[in-house]
Amino acid sequence: WRTFSNGIPLFTEAMPTLVSQMSKQPHWEESKVAHLSNSDRWDTGPQVAALHGWQDFVEFDAHLRAIGKAPLAGRTRQEISDEIHGQHEDDWQAWQLNQYLHNLRTLREGFAARGKRLLITAQGCPVIAGPAGAEVAETVQGMSDDCSWGMAEASTSLTMGRQLAESTHNPVWKMTTLLQYGFNTPILNSPEWHSPVGTLEPSRRQYYSRAWRSTIWNDGSYSSVYFGGYAENVGVSYQMTENDWAQWWRLEERHSLISAQAPLGAGLVMSTIRFADPNHIRFTAGSIFDASTDGVALARVFQRLHDAGLSIPFSANATALAKWKGSAPLIVLIPEVYSDDEIATLEALQARGIKMVAFSAASSLQPRTAALFRKPGTLIKIAPAELGIFDAEQLVPKLTEMLDLPLRFGEGVSGYGFTMSGTQFVVVEENRNAGRRTEVRLRATEGKQSAQACEVNDHHALKVRRDGSEWVIDVRLRPGDAQLVALRET
Repeated sequence: WRTFSNGIPLFTEAMPTLVSQMSKQPHWEESKVAHLSNSDRWDTGPQVAALHGWQDFVEFDAHLRAIGKAPLAGRTRQEISDEIHGQHEDDWQAWQLNQYLHNLRTLREGFAARGKRLLITAQGCPVIAGPAGAEVAETVQGMSDDCSWGMAEASTSLTMGRQLAESTHNPVWKMTTLLQYGFNTPILNSPEWHSPVGTLEPSRRQYYSRAWRSTIWNDGSYSSVYFGGYAENVGVSYQMTENDWAQWWRLEERHSLISAQAPLGAGLVMSTIRFADPNHIRFTAGSIFDASTDGVALARVFQRLHDAGLSIPFSANATALAKWKGSAPLIVLIPEVYSDDEIATLEALQARGIKMVAFSAASSLQPRTAALFRKPGTLIKIAPAELGIFDAEQLVPKLTEMLDLPLRFGEGVSGYGFTMSGTQFVVVEENRNAGRRTEVRLRATEGKQSAQACEVNDHHALKVRRDGSEWVIDVRLRPGDAQLVALRET
């Protein structure tokens, strides 16, 4: 994605040779798609935070001169870096994005001239808001968030929050899921390069925690953040037993056959429309944590509230909510940055009965925004990225009540819920590495008189009783494991 020392983009020079070499492959003539699979997670595009070499500075200085702006004045690498980020951040980000789009278009058009549609696949997800992201997503597909080597802070939930943030930043990406068995911690596994040593239970918990998370797409539909396909990046352990192979297959089978059609819980909402403004571009193909404070906020709130036991099956971009017909409650993050149109969308949702709360540390909000959260307790004066463990534990009971959530977990467990074809599914995660019996409480559907439940791991029936308006399901968990519970009402 870079340039040669003479300033000519690499792909401008390399594209004809690349197409020529690929045209010699056996299936070139009958194929309609040319597929480039890059080597690692950063290869879907450049990591803007890493582009601080002298060549970048020289070319950016030439760009500033070309658009009639003052050239760079610094003389040392540190001086120039500080100058760029202190005085030229918007121009710097827009220039980097335009360089990337130029390279991508060069590749795409080169293959199109030979009648081929180009697809590029690698780990990692570009962080690009608005129409530019949609254009990139036509070519860059099948990426997956690195939840093994790249696990954030050795936390499964923070890593899942990061992936939700990537999908929600611009809901256009057709991502695969990383179905890596046995790699459950980057700390213990790092010395075991390409030989994961984790056992069944934590492997299942880590995968279930991601498998059925969803987002609101730009057409207003609710579905998985994963478009299709499975990947693995750490190899296969020499310790795999027959049971491990069977359970690995069953994880893939369940994820393929069971899909989330509607949530049982709350959704996190973020706004990124301002980053589509050419004068305020923020872009990277590295970690979203490098490019979006909003992404950091969503990931951290997800981590804290999920670990404290709140069901968060999905996330949503505020713009996509304009076409959403659902009824799940919403947790709005940093509402002070939302556009007027996005505030109007939230007003319309609230008018049709959607319950919502907000996290904001802003000293004041615009009147229309403040009016959305005038009910006591619905505006939580905490910066989302700074939400701590203790605060989250104190908030979960209050959020459950204010948002009227239909799903509650017992102490020491967490999870989320969703529905499919009349069946309600609940993922129950054991987080303290101690086997236990726990109760899961799920609100009964009006008019339903009885219910049956089973755990899908081993297909055993579970005890269900009615307690007021709730079904109470008795669930047994192995240490560090997760259960997928299915309940059907009659």
